[in-house]
Amino acid sequence: MQVQVLSRPPFDSFHSTQRVPFGAHGRPESNVLSELSESKDTLVDLSFLLKSSYWLTTNSDMKGVYFIIYLIFFSLLFIVGIGIFMLVRGHFQKVWQKYATPFTLIGVLGWMYLFTTREELPGLSNRLMLLIIMVTFLIWILILLGWSAKNVPVMIRKNKVEEKFSKYLPNKRGNTKNTHRQSSLRV
Repeated sequence: MQVQVLSRPPFDSFHSTQRVPFGAHGRPESNVLSELSESKDTLVDLSFLLKSSYWLTTNSDMKGVYFIIYLIFFSLLFIVGIGIFMLVRGHFQKVWQKYATPFTLIGVLGWMYLFTTREELPGLSNRLMLLIIMVTFLIWILILLGWSAKNVPVMIRKNKVEEKFSKYLPNKRGNTKNTHRQSSLRV
């Protein structure tokens, strides 16, 4: 029995138009990984990040899947921010309100960036604006995490002390809990 060798495109058909013959078990006969590792300059060429033209030109790559991913990300930030504003009540409302502001604001700024990118407006749709929005969000959240690590334990201790002493204080109306029983005995 004779095995017929078929030609199929290589794994990275974008850079190469050669055909790699496959063996009987469907594995390539040539080592594709060794060929890719020999051409290192095509895999890790990040020199374009150092050019100002990359950061300051209109971002026309933001279409299709990238646009949808960013739209979902910024929409989730906005929804989380609005959800925090609307749903959080109680002792730590002050802490959560501080987190709601950056989520909501970055969500809106992200939507504005996506709109300007879709319309290809110069100046507002460059990659530098996206970088500024993301770095601002990360720095803001890191500052809030530091503030929370410093102030939340103090707030927890203060709440425990207030709850401990509030057992012995009269109600808001100025009456104690047993006043209702005592007033019914007087009549």
